[in-house]
Amino acid sequence: MIDEGKSTPLSPIYVWAIAEECFSIAQTCQLLRINARRIRQFVAQENDPMPFRCFPGQQRGAFIHKDDLREWLQRNTVMLHDEKTFHEPPEP
Repeated sequence: MIDEGKSTPLSPIYVWAIAEECFSIAQTCQLLRINARRIRQFVAQENDPMPFRCFPGQQRGAFIHKDDLREWLQRNTVMLHDEKTFHEPPEP
């Protein structure tokens, strides 16, 4: 059980393990090279929203599990080669 009156520093190994499994909005922005506004748009979309989580009654401290992020990215992105082919003008 956690003793809330006791101040114990977190072990660097413990922090590292959590960071490897889950990403904050800021970390996800860095990984995907997009801004937080874009992340929030993905979270708010009706069809297949980006699966960020938070604790009940809180909106700050949102996080996404690496597996959820990977699966969402596979469903919501296209291969660059396919995207380039789609936008190239037809040959005469």
